[in-house]
Amino acid sequence: MRASLLLAACLGLATAPVGHAIVILGGTGVENATAPANDPGWANVGSLNGATGVYLGLFGGVPWALTAAHVGAGTLQLDSGTFAAAGPAIVIRNPDNSPTDLAAFPLTTTPLLPNLSLASAAPAANSNVLLIGTGSREIGSLLYWHVTVDPGGPGSADTWTALSSAEGANRAGHALGAAGKRWGEARYTGTFDYTLGSATQTGVATNLDPILGYSQAAGGDSGGAIFFHNGTSWGLLGIISAVGTLENQPANTAVTFNQTLGVSLPAYQTALLAAIPEPSHYALGAGALSLLAVLWHRRRHSGR
Repeated sequence: MRASLLLAACLGLATAPVGHAIVILGGTGVENATAPANDPGWANVGSLNGATGVYLGLFGGVPWALTAAHVGAGTLQLDSGTFAAAGPAIVIRNPDNSPTDLAAFPLTTTPLLPNLSLASAAPAANSNVLLIGTGSREIGSLLYWHVTVDPGGPGSADTWTALSSAEGANRAGHALGAAGKRWGEARYTGTFDYTLGSATQTGVATNLDPILGYSQAAGGDSGGAIFFHNGTSWGLLGIISAVGTLENQPANTAVTFNQTLGVSLPAYQTALLAAIPEPSHYALGAGALSLLAVLWHRRRHSGR
C-alpha cells in the first residue's frame, strides 16, 4: 500500500483534533496511566495549554521546560503541582536561523524533580522508544477497514471501507475518547527533516506497527516526550510535534502505520543548551534567589 502521509500538528488541526493523546493499539483506555516500572521521567511530563510540556531541569539555577513551539509557554501542570511560566518561549533555531517546532521556557518555581538526560544520538532503526503525553485515549473496541488505494498516486482518493471484523482488513485502529496522561511503546523508524507550518526541523519518527500494545500520539500530545533507553540509561530523544495520518483516514481515529514525529533532541542539543538560561535576566533572577538563600542561612546560624 502506498505510504501517503498527511502531516498534522498534534494540536489544533482537523486531522488531529485538540485533546487526543497517546493511543494504545488494542487498549481499553485505562492502561499505562501510571509511571512504567522502568521509569524514564513520568513525573517530568504534564499538561500545558491543552497540550503537553516536559520539565527539563535546572540550568544556570533556572528551571526550564520544553514543548513544541506551536504550543508555546504557559502554566505546566505536573503531578507534583502547577508551575507558571516566568517568561516567553524561546524557539530553538536551525543553523540558518530558521525556526523549528521546539521551544524552551523558564518556570517561576522549581519542581522537586531530577534533570532529564538528553539523548546524545538517535537509536538504531527498529529500536523501541517510549512516548509520554497528555490528552485523550482510545475508546471502544478495535476498528477495522479495508483501504483501496487509488492508482492515481498521492493526493488521490483512497477509499476506506469499514468492516465488522479483522477478516479482509488491511488497517486497524481506534476512535479517540477521554483525556488523561499516558505512556506507550512505539517503534523508532528513523531521523529525517520535515516541515510543519513555517518550521522545518530534523525529526525522529515512530510508527504504529500492527502489534497489540504499540502506541502513537495524536492531537493534544504536542510537546510530549519521546524517550530512548540505550541499555544503560534513559535519554530524552524528542519532543512530540506532529502526526502523519493516511490519505482519507477517518476523522478522530488513530490507525496502524500512522507516524508520530518529534523534534530531534540529539540534532538540537547544542542549540538548546546555548539558548538556555538566556535571556540574562532569568539568570539574574536566579542569582537573587541564591543571595536570599545565603542571607537566610547566615541569619539562621547567627541566631544559634
